[in-house]
Amino acid sequence: MLDINIEAHWIEPYRLEAVKKMMGRLVSIDAGNRQRLYEEYIDPNGTMVRYYLQYHLEKIWRKALGQLIDFNNKEISPIDQLFKCLHLVRVGFYPENEDVFATFDYCLDINATEYIIVLNFNLEGNLQEMTMEL
Repeated sequence: MLDINIEAHWIEPYRLEAVKKMMGRLVSIDAGNRQRLYEEYIDPNGTMVRYYLQYHLEKIWRKALGQLIDFNNKEISPIDQLFKCLHLVRVGFYPENEDVFATFDYCLDINATEYIIVLNFNLEGNLQEMTMEL
C-alpha cells in the first residue's frame, strides 16, 4: 500500500518534489531498509528486530508459522527463517509533517500478525527511528 497524507489546503512545492523524488527511489530505499533491519537484527546490542521475531515465535500458533517457516530445517534456525519473511507492506508520506516525512512498514504475513516494524524518515531521507507498532 502506498499513501500520501495531506490535510492542509496548501503545501510548499519543494515538499511535493521530495515525495516525488523519494517515490522514484522506493526500490533502493527498500533495499537499504532491509540492510538496516538485518544489521539491527545481528547487532548484539540491537533488540527491536530480534524481539519482534522472538515475540512471534512465542506467541503465534506453530501451525500458522509453519506456513512461513520450516521448523524441521536443521540448517537455518526458525528465527533466521522468520527474518527472511519480513516484507514491505506500506509506504506512507506525510509531506506536511516536520518530523516524520515518510514511513516504511515491514511485517510478516499480514494474516499472522498485526504488529509491524516501522522505519521513519525525515524530509531529507534520513532515518529518524525504527520502532515496533500495533
